[in-house]
Amino acid sequence: MRIERPVAEEGKPDTTDLFGQKRYTDHVIFYDSASTVEFLRRLESAGHAAGKYGDGTPLYRMAHALARAVIEVGRGTLANWIIRPAELHYSRLYEALRRTLLSQPLIHGDETTVQVLKEPGKAAQSTSYMWVYRSAEGCAQPVVLFDYQPERGQEHPQAFLAGYQGLLMTDGYAAWRTLEGPTHFGCLAHARRAFVDALKGMKKPGGRAAQALEYFKALYQVEALAKADLPEGKMRVNYTYQLRQQHCVPLLEAFRKWLDEQAPQVLPESLLGKAISYTRNQWTYNSRYVSDGHAPVDNNVIERDIRPFCTGRSSWLFSDTVAGAKASAIVYSLMLTCRACNVEPYAYLVRPKGIERQLAIAQVSLVEKAWSSNHRRGRRICARLHHCWTDSERRIR
Repeated sequence: MRIERPVAEEGKPDTTDLFGQKRYTDHVIFYDSASTVEFLRRLESAGHAAGKYGDGTPLYRMAHALARAVIEVGRGTLANWIIRPAELHYSRLYEALRRTLLSQPLIHGDETTVQVLKEPGKAAQSTSYMWVYRSAEGCAQPVVLFDYQPERGQEHPQAFLAGYQGLLMTDGYAAWRTLEGPTHFGCLAHARRAFVDALKGMKKPGGRAAQALEYFKALYQVEALAKADLPEGKMRVNYTYQLRQQHCVPLLEAFRKWLDEQAPQVLPESLLGKAISYTRNQWTYNSRYVSDGHAPVDNNVIERDIRPFCTGRSSWLFSDTVAGAKASAIVYSLMLTCRACNVEPYAYLVRPKGIERQLAIAQVSLVEKAWSSNHRRGRRICARLHHCWTDSERRIR
């Protein structure tokens, strides 16, 4: 076996494609070496995983870009380069991260949709879900995990968070409230958005919706003050709790009284009526944060982590198979956990020592390989393969 890549050599004839890329007739050759082949496969897999899940580039566009560089790789092959490592290796990292997440005192939860064409027992047009879980913002060991499931039933978060006894921040979806172990907190931002929508739907600015938004503004100003510079001798958690008790408790009492007064005066099916109803129904959970200085006020941190998935979904549109959807959940988990830890995802996936340290947490023993000059040369060449589609697409733009 040998692995070949066209390279330039002085004095050799070449051709040029329609994008102006030169195609050379000579090759650099890596002779048969198990460690070399494994290393190059690692680079290929990491490169395409980073391209699709980090940069939102669909596999068919990668295949076209590689074809323009005289590298014929089918979409099925590219998909397998992601699915197989996810099943064999990344899944162990995922389970290690899940154990880390469940050991933390606070978890954020949310869900978003995904389409899977070949889901057994379901039409191709049906909706499936990615359930998303995240550790607290600013924690020492940030973790972001996606969990693919075909339905939106309560059994999925119950299984994923089985035995969890900490704090759980979610929106008002009823499935989350069925978990009996955690202490539930509601998202103040969701309630606020309902009043923003009501304000946008009004013919004239102001009115009751604007009055409600003033309460939210005051509550968030207290949170901004809690995140500012600490007074001398104060701890962040105690300082936050003190500010919330001093300012948020009376604000919330006044807001609840105002909601109770307005509820009979508005149409229940109007945008304003729905906003008031939602806020009153979720009041126990939305106001609970004042009793704990560790608790967040909203679920915005996990929504920011879901945004890259939604952006990528608008490009690749769907998963073909369940295996692909599960692999997507695993790789997105690694990508966004890397982002939360300020680690470059591609570098993380191709660094053997970094992978080995994480797999050690998952109780997996790997044998460290010695790197020869061939490996270093292979790293440079495969890095160029990984980025060739980017250069081509810049020319298109």
